[in-house]
Amino acid sequence: MKPPVAPGARAVLGHVRPLLKDLPGLLASCAGAGPVQRLRLGPRDLYLLTEPEPVRQALALEGDALCRVYEGGPGRLFGEALLGTAGPAHRARRRMLQPAFRHELMACHADVIGPVAARLAANWSPGRPVDMVHESVACAAEAMWCVLTGVRPARMPVSDPARRILDVDRGAAEETGLFSRAPAPVRRRHRCAAALLRRMLVHAIDTLPPPGGAPAGLLGVLAQVRDRTTRERLSRRQVLDQALEMLVAGAVATGMILAWACHELGRHPYVEHRLQEETDEVLGGRPARHEDLARLPYAGRVVTEVLRLAAPPLVGRRALRELDLAGYRVPQGADVAFCPHALHRHPDLYPDPLRFDPDRWLPGRARTLPRGAFLPFGAGDHQCIGSSLGTAHATLALCTIAGAWRLRPVPEHRIRCVRSNVLRPDALPMTAEPRGPVGRLGAFGNVSPGGCSE
Repeated sequence: MKPPVAPGARAVLGHVRPLLKDLPGLLASCAGAGPVQRLRLGPRDLYLLTEPEPVRQALALEGDALCRVYEGGPGRLFGEALLGTAGPAHRARRRMLQPAFRHELMACHADVIGPVAARLAANWSPGRPVDMVHESVACAAEAMWCVLTGVRPARMPVSDPARRILDVDRGAAEETGLFSRAPAPVRRRHRCAAALLRRMLVHAIDTLPPPGGAPAGLLGVLAQVRDRTTRERLSRRQVLDQALEMLVAGAVATGMILAWACHELGRHPYVEHRLQEETDEVLGGRPARHEDLARLPYAGRVVTEVLRLAAPPLVGRRALRELDLAGYRVPQGADVAFCPHALHRHPDLYPDPLRFDPDRWLPGRARTLPRGAFLPFGAGDHQCIGSSLGTAHATLALCTIAGAWRLRPVPEHRIRCVRSNVLRPDALPMTAEPRGPVGRLGAFGNVSPGGCSE
């Protein structure tokens, strides 16, 4: 039996127009409309999984009957990085990179974000709007640069790094999938931004200390990891590709979590007040550190609720053979997509799903969710390898900013999302209001994190 067609289809083109104009709105309309639905994209169908049961079935088949949808876009910009591999090559590369994401390293790397966020916020002017998309990506990019190089504090040696990183992210999305024909000048801008970031990383790789010592940053770790079977190291080009992917993906994913969190706090003063009470008690006006996370449970729930509502729109796979998912037939060669955006808004899983409610993540309530109901970082073999670091960075940056500022959305701005692998708005303008004397905010800029030995 074929799955039903998702709501909003039009004659001939099906869902093409809403897919291009308002993907989040289209996917939100699919929540609760059935476990498997079809998006009609001209002559092709995309099979959409919007409930936990078919998602669980699909994850069990991944690698055997489902493979990653990969049509060259990420590979053009990221080369041989993790995002551009699939199947056995992806699994081998992921195992090879796992030592770079050990828990003890992540705890150390998380400490860089607080001082970076504090210094960034110290440059804001009371009453003047700031674009939280740009500011959040700039903050996350500088922190990721510190993580890669091991130099703290360290500013990226390029002008306006956030704009260039957002260009690369947009390019990776524009050059992937059925609608991948961006205008030539736009593609050139994306590739020029990637080339500039590559030159910056080449210089950082060239200045790495000689092998044998303890690496200070992820670049050094990448240069030393070995394949478990062949004992081979990554080539210089592979280290560069992987570093570029980590820089761009880490900055954009963490930046979007932070930007959406600031937006939601501005829309929900009660939530903001509770968060500020917690941060004032724990931080006392200083930047947040990794050791503070255990004493910031409400902040953790705020970020988790942001991850629910700002989940990636689609996670694509392709059927290698005919499948049966939740009683529906999926033909061989069909495009299949997990839909975290619709899954996280399913009314049977999340009562009053559009309400921003951090307390739905209290332990007693969260335990009732079935497996596969919460997929903020993708799923299966291709789940984001840096998810724990990204979540920690976003939480610590949010608490640092909330300790000094209130941010209010600009009322007349209409949010529009652009193509990306994450839910990314074109802009989130917010007005900054200091919580105390403006003079004390600059003190954050003088705080620098301590060193880290491995």
